[in-house]
Amino acid sequence: MTQENPVAPPGHLSKPKQLPPGRKEDRKSPRRRVLKEGKVVFGQTQAVIDCTIDNQSEGGAHIRVQTSHGLPDDFYLVEANRGIIHKAEVAWRTTTGMGLRILGPIGARGAAPQVQAQRLLGA
Repeated sequence: MTQENPVAPPGHLSKPKQLPPGRKEDRKSPRRRVLKEGKVVFGQTQAVIDCTIDNQSEGGAHIRVQTSHGLPDDFYLVEANRGIIHKAEVAWRTTTGMGLRILGPIGARGAAPQVQAQRLLGA
């Protein structure tokens, strides 16, 4: 029995969608359902927007935001609970969601991504 997904639009089932015949999956690695607190950081770290990370794969993620309007096509995604910063670019977007390509964790001047996340978030 498949239950309705409480965070998805009505009628959307939590069971993974089947691809149409003849269409192949574009992801290089499987996505994992997660529910993580995140931060979108852009504008030379002057803007920080809260988000929820819904799912992740090795090379991508889906985030939910209050609105995607005004957010740039590339930014930093911070996994708040792990304190890791990823460079990300938007693959697609809806009004309240964004599919991202994760370009990898960042490291500047030898600082670990966890240390950089603490600096960005003022921790």
